Amino acid sequence: DHEAYSFNSPDAQYYMNESLELIRKNQDHIFEVMNGETEPKRCGVCEYCRQTKKITAFIDANDIEIY
Repeated sequence: DHEAYSFNSPDAQYYMNESLELIRKNQDHIFEVMNGETEPKRCGVCEYCRQTKKITAFIDANDIEIY
C-alpha cells in the first residue's frame, strides 16, 4: 500500500507543531537513554516496555475482560 499525506490543514499543522515541540523537549533525554547515561521513562505500551516488563502479581481469571 502506498499513501500520500497532506499537512496543509490548520489541524494538521497544529498537530505537527505540537509533535515537533514534544520531540525538541525530549531529545536530550532520548540521547541520554541511547548513550546509556539514564534509564528510559516507562510508558507501558512500547516495545521496550513490553520486552522488559516484570510480573509482580497475579491477575485473577475473573478480572479478565472479554469483549
